[in-house]
Amino acid sequence: MEQKSIDNAVYINLLTRVSAITKKYEKIAEITGENFNVFRILKLSTNEVQTHSAFLCELLNPKGAHGHQDTFLRIFIDQQRDKFGKHTKFLDRFYRFDTVSAIASAESHIGFINEDKSEGGRIDLLIKDRNNKAIIIENKIHAPDQLKQLVRYNNAYKNAPIFYLTLHGSLPSESSKGELAEGDNYVCISYAEDIITWLELCRKEAVTQSILRETITQYLYLIKHLTNQTMNDEMKKELAKEITESSAKVNAAYEIVCSFEQVKMRIVDQFKDSLLKVLGTDWQSEQRGNFGEKEAELWVYKDAWSHTIVLTFNSNCQYLEIGIYRRDEKPCTDKKYQSLVRDRLQNINIGKVSNYPNWIWNSSFQEWDSLTWGDKFDGTMTIKTKETIDTILRLLVGVEL
Repeated sequence: MEQKSIDNAVYINLLTRVSAITKKYEKIAEITGENFNVFRILKLSTNEVQTHSAFLCELLNPKGAHGHQDTFLRIFIDQQRDKFGKHTKFLDRFYRFDTVSAIASAESHIGFINEDKSEGGRIDLLIKDRNNKAIIIENKIHAPDQLKQLVRYNNAYKNAPIFYLTLHGSLPSESSKGELAEGDNYVCISYAEDIITWLELCRKEAVTQSILRETITQYLYLIKHLTNQTMNDEMKKELAKEITESSAKVNAAYEIVCSFEQVKMRIVDQFKDSLLKVLGTDWQSEQRGNFGEKEAELWVYKDAWSHTIVLTFNSNCQYLEIGIYRRDEKPCTDKKYQSLVRDRLQNINIGKVSNYPNWIWNSSFQEWDSLTWGDKFDGTMTIKTKETIDTILRLLVGVEL
């Protein structure tokens, strides 16, 4: 059956009304202070260790400064028992876990990683009771899996349940989990559902403690931002009402949604072109793949450099990363050079220094996550990226690139 064409006036009317509704709720958010988020202001929104693991650990720790003893930990465990009741093998792993005596720790060292990567490393969140029973949470915001990562944790604590926590409940890679079975050795949980629900329950417990309650609220808003859930229910209802005024508007809204992947790619392409323009004529560039798509790369460098600054996405149009890479693509084995670069960059709040085979520095570029697509379109992202590159170069003065 041939689809009827939609009159341009329908699109114009719909977009005009949606824009007006959006601006109204943006004004409400401004008045209520919802836009003020301390984690985003300090550029800690995607820092897995210093923000997310640290905050979750403090709430889950019965000895934490929140003063609620094991309440928050019990809420988490009960929530997971309700969710994974059908996975009896997994539930057995934390049967009779003593929450009262439990202690939670972040970045828990379990030894140096051995040659075949089957032992050692650091566990993001480790909770142990007086009987040495353990609960493990592997916390992933944007970082990739490491080889045999979950295998190493399982080898360190054979009977411990492993919660694989990501923004939207993603599965661990085959190289990370090895032969471990979902529903037995590990389960997948998400910030978008599990952590948001848990935080809301924790906030209810802290209702009479204003500082604790509002701190949890700030973190809750951060998670909603990272998982694209910042639109409040009233705004959703009003938009739905507007769209369902007529079948023409419904069809127009559907067509707009279907085209947005192409819109994002056009914005990324515009961002790339404007960045190269502001860097100047003394910079060179190379593109590997279709920039904006997963793992495609944009290299920017000066002729005399042996290294290049690389921008890449670890999924289509999301989670922009920035790093320093050898132009000859050979592994960097100069430990002294790696340490020098790491020491220079580790104190700036724009990422996490890592040692990949070729990468010297790598981070989830938080500005990309925190800005709206409108900000990316109007050039704000270009300015922030140029500022970040300038900061990297300023901190690496005297280091041969």
